[in-house]
Amino acid sequence: LIGLFANTLAIRADLSGDPTFRELLARVRETTFEDFANQDLPFEKLVEGLKIERSLSYNPVFQVLLVVQNAPLPKSLLPGLDAGQLDVGHRKAKLDLALTLVETPEGMFGGWEYSTELVDRDTMVRIHDHFVTLLRGVAEDPDRRLSELPLITPEERTRVLYTWNEGAGVEPARLPVHRDFEARAALTPDAVAVRYAGESLTYAELSRRSSRLARHLRARGVGPESRVGVCLERGPETVVALLGILKAGAAYVPLDPAYPRERLAFMVQDSGIAVVLTETALFASLPGNAAAEAVFLDGDRERIAEEEGTDPEVPVDPDCAAYVIYTSGSTGKPKGVVVPHRTLAWFVAAAREVYGITAADTVLQFASMNFDTSVEEIFPTLLSGGRLVLRTGEMLDSARIFLDTCREWGITVLDLPTAYWHELVAELSAGGGAELPPEMRIVIVGGERALPERLRAWRERFGESVRLVNGYGPTETTVVATVADLTVAPEEEPGTTSLRAVPIGRPLPHARVYVL
Repeated sequence: LIGLFANTLAIRADLSGDPTFRELLARVRETTFEDFANQDLPFEKLVEGLKIERSLSYNPVFQVLLVVQNAPLPKSLLPGLDAGQLDVGHRKAKLDLALTLVETPEGMFGGWEYSTELVDRDTMVRIHDHFVTLLRGVAEDPDRRLSELPLITPEERTRVLYTWNEGAGVEPARLPVHRDFEARAALTPDAVAVRYAGESLTYAELSRRSSRLARHLRARGVGPESRVGVCLERGPETVVALLGILKAGAAYVPLDPAYPRERLAFMVQDSGIAVVLTETALFASLPGNAAAEAVFLDGDRERIAEEEGTDPEVPVDPDCAAYVIYTSGSTGKPKGVVVPHRTLAWFVAAAREVYGITAADTVLQFASMNFDTSVEEIFPTLLSGGRLVLRTGEMLDSARIFLDTCREWGITVLDLPTAYWHELVAELSAGGGAELPPEMRIVIVGGERALPERLRAWRERFGESVRLVNGYGPTETTVVATVADLTVAPEEEPGTTSLRAVPIGRPLPHARVYVL
């Protein structure tokens, strides 16, 4: 007879209860013998009987295959003829992953076959190393539970724990950001701190107004661990409010007046807000009984201005809350992230160092206060003596208007959502004469995955003349945890000319990062 007599056997393994490897081996042995009793059932009949919804993109029932060739061909089939196996290789993987092993007098040898659409070569090499490490662990002690068996090699463990975190660690205690701001305001009291639509505040004015607000809030009973809502439109008063709340020892909670009332009501109740800073025209956007008290920065302006005196200097524990920002998370339900003064101070110090923010910088404040990117824009700038310029709504009418306005204002630092940066790159590459400000020295992007084709277009246009940094990290890690300098092209795979993915970099000085 001539034909294919191999019938693939699908085996279900039971790993419940975290068994030892010896226990798992017994389970698999029993299952395999039961399967062998029914091995004559054609695999096609099994698929038909299970009524599996078929797809051309993957194999039904299983996607991983183990082949053990333990019946070698005899050395001679005919007199005077030597026979052996010839490895002809494969150009196309039939499954996601397959391991073929051949028994020989010298031992077992074999190789992996894998789908390059799912796994690249570097990842496959790691999978191989993990598999070999696992087998060695099993051989050393088959009575260890599966969860206790090793996977990563000693070299990889060192790389994940130490090499990738070189220089990271616990930072020394720092002053809270509002104390650092006061020190900066004393150094350059007449320098412009905040600009918006023709209005500006010097460092001295910003310090004085925020201190007055802090004393007013203290008189209202606000102190450490109090939560103060901020329901304001973009403007200098918002920056005054944030600093005033921090100086009062409390944590600020941004409340976007454009949010639905139901979402605002949930945020107010969930965070335990005691006072809301707002304006008379915006108060109607808040839900009824939103807070015990409302402070109107327009209606109460005269009373707040009467709060003369020195800075309150409220003692603040480093682990006290500095702000609470709500994210949708993965469920769509708002989730409040409480960030303490300690990590806020560490992040601001790291951002000033990594981005090189100085008193010579003019930084555009782009993000909504309801997103923690605003933290990355506001505090590193004010603690460095730079100028914080609040964007206007008209700037977003088009990418061209945005770029022209940045040129007019002499912006040196941009911190943008990745999606908006994509738009700017397209506008800059369109050949319509759009340009970055000549003073621009760094663009920071983050919030989602950057597209490799946009990065290539950026590099072709700007090379190393404008620094590009990609930041990554959820709100829970205090704005970002890792940064990658994309100005210089990273090493690419041999034989390729395209960047497959944009890296997210290495940890900031105060952070540790683990790849699990």
